[in-house]
Amino acid sequence: MYLVTAEFIKEHPDSIIIDCRYDMSNPPFGYDEYCNGHIKGAYYMDLDKDMTSELQTHGGRHPLADLLTFTDKLGSFGIKNDSTVVIYDNGELAMASRLWFMCQLIGLNTYIVEGGYNALKDILEVSKEIPEERVSELKMHYDASIICNKDDVIGAMKKEKTVIVDSRSNPRYLGLEEPFDKIAGHIPTAVNYFWKDNFKDDQVKDYGDIEAMFLEMHHYDDIIVHCGSGITGCVNMFFLNEINIKSKLYAGSYSDWLSYDDNEVIIKDNKRQKVKFI
Repeated sequence: MYLVTAEFIKEHPDSIIIDCRYDMSNPPFGYDEYCNGHIKGAYYMDLDKDMTSELQTHGGRHPLADLLTFTDKLGSFGIKNDSTVVIYDNGELAMASRLWFMCQLIGLNTYIVEGGYNALKDILEVSKEIPEERVSELKMHYDASIICNKDDVIGAMKKEKTVIVDSRSNPRYLGLEEPFDKIAGHIPTAVNYFWKDNFKDDQVKDYGDIEAMFLEMHHYDDIIVHCGSGITGCVNMFFLNEINIKSKLYAGSYSDWLSYDDNEVIIKDNKRQKVKFI
């Protein structure tokens, strides 16, 4: 289990802590909050600067950062391959799960704090001091089994034992609304499991309830998870992992899918059309 509380940090005093608070509507918010106060000793990782690379024609709205640069950044925090690493965000777990996934991708196990910063600040010491960075000793061990691209998704559509999981809200999945991408709808054959359904009243659901929600996943040999741009899909991936169900992330997600004119999309009223004709 990789979801932990403040007690875990107390029990592992040598833990290296990473703050990845971030607000999509106000990008500077996370680092500003970090500078105003963070768990003592925590380093900061920014979604835009540290976990995302520059936008290109393909790759989606939040393409993954260069993994060697990402590995060196983590290593500069003193993280080694056998380190105990604990991540916290605002508590919604989206940013923490994205960072968790990227760490998994380079072969580094990490833990996520349930409830985020607010669950820690009254229990652990808070500081404004920014810890010093150091020369990296972290080595990347790439895990290709947990990531895929649009060609893998196309292949998955033809396989009975592979499922494509869309982690966006149901209105976005149905094509009724789309606040970020150019076409409302979903990837053909995808099923919808909204990432926020892992929570109730802003608290992580009992794992028995999460297991019940994902019960159908046991019928498949391969599970491909995506969202709009490769962030909130990581939340579903994290909780699937927590209940011992392995999956892989279509990192570019729906925004990458729409960057290919010949890809098909299921739009409103269950109509199927190619991107270039919409």
